[in-house]
Amino acid sequence: MAATSSSSSTSTSSRRSSLPSSKPIDFSSDSPPKLILSPDQQRYCSQALKLLKEKLQIPSTIRQEFKQLQDNRMKKLEMMKTCRVALEDINLNKNRYTDVLPFDDDRVVLKSSSKGESDYINASFIKVDSSERVSEFLATQGPLPQTFEDFWEMVIQYRCPVIVMLTQLVDNYKTDEPVQSVIHIQYPKWPDHGVPAETLAVREILKMIYHVPPRLGPIVVHCRYRENRCILYNS
Repeated sequence: MAATSSSSSTSTSSRRSSLPSSKPIDFSSDSPPKLILSPDQQRYCSQALKLLKEKLQIPSTIRQEFKQLQDNRMKKLEMMKTCRVALEDINLNKNRYTDVLPFDDDRVVLKSSSKGESDYINASFIKVDSSERVSEFLATQGPLPQTFEDFWEMVIQYRCPVIVMLTQLVDNYKTDEPVQSVIHIQYPKWPDHGVPAETLAVREILKMIYHVPPRLGPIVVHCRYRENRCILYNS
């Protein structure tokens, strides 16, 4: 399997107190807890599978739909209205790309305690149905040199038990400050602009995170752009 996992230690700055370590998560079981779909969910899944099979018979239809999605991307004026915090002068250098921004109403807010500090990080909550026994997700970009501290602040504040990394490893960071145990899963074979040639590793990651109790906190998912790979994985 091309995915790798490790237990990482993260530190909080003097602005945060140490949090108690959570119990290790058992990944030894081959299968995740069985999910029971409601009749409506089963019907929706069957309809979606049927529609997909029909569309695969005419690939040009799928290409046309993706083109329409691209044409319907949010315009700059709309972005300025719905992503005001991300576009504030103090936060501009925290965005890896100027057109991949979190909406104001679902962005992750850092609980900063120091005056004058921004509570912004380029990350959004991905909500799940309360009836489903799966964890909530946080979709975010790969940390920048000026945002890696914010990244770990987010992990600690929201008690994120797992980080799913969908990009190659470029750098690392380590200090001797108080630690919090975090499981770090990396899948480096997912191309920047495309999809994996096979899905075994992705499915194995999904099996692993199904063992993470939702009560531990949201799971962080990031790629380089906080866009294509994050959206596909969270779907």
